[in-house]
Amino acid sequence: MENYLRATPFFDYDHPAVDAWVRQQLTGIPENPVAQIKALYLAVRDSIQYNPYVFRTEPRTLSASYAS
Repeated sequence: MENYLRATPFFDYDHPAVDAWVRQQLTGIPENPVAQIKALYLAVRDSIQYNPYVFRTEPRTLSASYAS
């Protein structure tokens, strides 16, 4: 299972920018995993811009830290 939970160049959730963004989104959210997941889902859905008609293939643009 550890192989599937490791950060990768695209899923770089251990990047300081991603960590800071997550902490900011969880400010004021109870220490409840369900509440935290919901808050993060809504933050991603509502604040990260996505245009399905524009696709950039540079590896850097496909990483989590690029979006945060």
